[in-house]
Parts: sequence; structure tokens; C-alpha cells
Amino acid sequence: MKQRIFNRGLATDGSAMGAYRSAQYRKQRQSQGRQVGYKDLEFNSYLRNAIQQGKAGNANVLGFTTDKMRLIAGYQQEARQTGKIIFEPSQNEIDLMLETHNDEITFALKKGLGNV
Repeated sequence: MKQRIFNRGLATDGSAMGAYRSAQYRKQRQSQGRQVGYKDLEFNSYLRNAIQQGKAGNANVLGFTTDKMRLIAGYQQEARQTGKIIFEPSQNEIDLMLETHNDEITFALKKGLGNV
């Protein structure tokens, strides 16, 4: 999910998040060596690093480490920014996570049984 958002600039549905509209912000990004060809939400890694996996009751959830980062993420999904769902995993990302999780469990069981 982080790679989709911060490297490829894609929303949950796989569409591009769009472009940076502010000429001033594009200039600021360029001065820091950041690309400006498409919106990727990567500037200083604060937002990327704030995304955390956790639990809420019995559910696995994604959240943010600070309210500030949660608000920034929400703002990016508003109509005047992208108007797109960004910070929800796609079905493909969910499937990949489950496959990885199952592989880790299988490996741990085999290791515990001495089959590795």
C-alpha cells in the first residue's frame, strides 16, 4: 500500500491521484529534489512512516501514529485535493498480505517441527 501511494502515486482503485496544482508547492518539491510529474504524497516521509498496522478489538486495522498525520491523510482524500480513496488497502493488497501471513505461519510451523 505504501509503495502504491508514495512511489507510484495511485489511489486504492489504481487510478492516478492527479497532479500537484500549486506552482509554489511544485517549486518547493523540485528544490528538494522531489519529482513533480504526478502527486505521490512523498516529501519528508512523515506521512509514510505514520501509517501503522494494529488491532481494534478482533479486527486488524490501519491507522496513523498522530492526529496531525491522520488529518493530512484525510485532507488528501477530499474533493479539492484528490477526491479519491487513498488510504485503504486494495483487494490485491489485502490478498497479498494474507498470502504473506500464511507463508510466515507455514514457515514458523515447519521450523518448529524441524522441517526447514
